Amino acid sequence: MQVLYHLKIRFLSSGSVLTANQVAPNENSVAARILPPGGYALILQQPFKPIIYFNFSLYNESNQLVDYSFPINPIISNMFGAFDILQNNTMMVAQNEFSTIWSLISIQLPSLSLYNYNEYGNFHVDTTYPRKDSNNLEINCNKINITFHDPVSFADGNLSIYQISNQGDILRQIINSKNCINCIAQDNVVTLDVYDSTFNEPGAKYYIQMDNKFVQNSIYDEAILGIDPYMWTFRTANVDISQSSSYAAIFGE
Repeated sequence: MQVLYHLKIRFLSSGSVLTANQVAPNENSVAARILPPGGYALILQQPFKPIIYFNFSLYNESNQLVDYSFPINPIISNMFGAFDILQNNTMMVAQNEFSTIWSLISIQLPSLSLYNYNEYGNFHVDTTYPRKDSNNLEINCNKINITFHDPVSFADGNLSIYQISNQGDILRQIINSKNCINCIAQDNVVTLDVYDSTFNEPGAKYYIQMDNKFVQNSIYDEAILGIDPYMWTFRTANVDISQSSSYAAIFGE
């Protein structure tokens, strides 16, 4: 007798398989959907002609059932009903209880990632310097850093620093991780030297964009996703330039 079951397979972009585990009951009526931040949903379909009950359950990356109350559970539809999970972790359900009536249900699902969402649009990133949305970066600051959740090493990608202006974004500096001389990747922290002139305008707004594969996981050599434009934004301190110059002159900077 053939047995149907679902597998959760974790693999690298190279195709190498890390794990393969059975995660769902042996039932033909169960469908599985992955969640973009991590975890997965199991949907049990129970037909009672002419309707179908859709029951939803969420599981985290450790295959543990999550205590989450769906706004509507079960969802009642018929054989024409459909559902899917979008990249923003929203479940969309096309509900068709009657032949002439359709409704579209949107359910925002919780994040089941091992890491908290940090507004950098990248769950691999823990924190940065300068911090996102900070407004007091020192004028002529010549170092920035990124702290990841896992150990990293440099790969081959660009990190670009832009100044935002009414006339359009101004490229201030590009750092290539493969050719960077004064760049340090130590454990899970990347420290980068920048030009003294990169952040030289008081009260100016900047953003830093990081390419995919700027760094890689140092254990698996797996490329890590980057940071999109306008996600890592901040401002320099709004200080008097003459005071800043005096400060630099006194301390020989």
